[in-house]
Amino acid sequence: MIKKISVDLLRPGMYISDLNCDWIPHHNLSKEGRVPDEATIKEIRRRGITDVYIDTARGDGADADGLSQQEADQHNQKALNRAAEQRAENNARVTVAEELQRAQKLHSQAQNMVSNVLHDVKLGKSIDIEAFDQIADGMVDSVLRNHNALACLGRIRDKDNYLLEHSINLAVLMGVFAKSMGIERSIMQDAIVGAMLHDIGKVMIPDTILHKPGKLTDDEFKVM
Repeated sequence: MIKKISVDLLRPGMYISDLNCDWIPHHNLSKEGRVPDEATIKEIRRRGITDVYIDTARGDGADADGLSQQEADQHNQKALNRAAEQRAENNARVTVAEELQRAQKLHSQAQNMVSNVLHDVKLGKSIDIEAFDQIADGMVDSVLRNHNALACLGRIRDKDNYLLEHSINLAVLMGVFAKSMGIERSIMQDAIVGAMLHDIGKVMIPDTILHKPGKLTDDEFKVM
């Protein structure tokens, strides 16, 4: 039986079927396997993982409190449904139509800048952070006026420019998130810059590894 339990209930002898940590960037812990000792549990907890899925048919844990995989899936779906039913607060300073032209210009400038940096980093050149600060400053203004304008531009997809678009879209999402949390402007701007640059190191990874659909080997993890 697959069961979701708190990491506080994890103990040696249990068999992890999924570490439930896809949200951790570039984690290289094995997703499954028998827990050999307390040191492994300590490392899992250190990574910030709060819940894991165990397979009681392959290890201990039949008596541990938790949810079956079906119950966990139902719980997650209910949470998603509740989030979807919530109405966004309408505190925009201008309409989407009024903001869209400025947002399109900012979005285009950000794309060009990230594209140029991706190219420059491959050539070993340094990054002009000041230029990113200027773009981020404009994006903060746009998000504060009406975040829907920039957000809707992220609906456009081009599979050949995934790394570029992902960075820009994440920057917009970070801006929207920071706005919703009431975070001060300077931190909001830093978060946007960080989002635009968060994947910059991937340009040095060979495409065969970066786009590999299956699990990476130990040697490929070293390259990553």
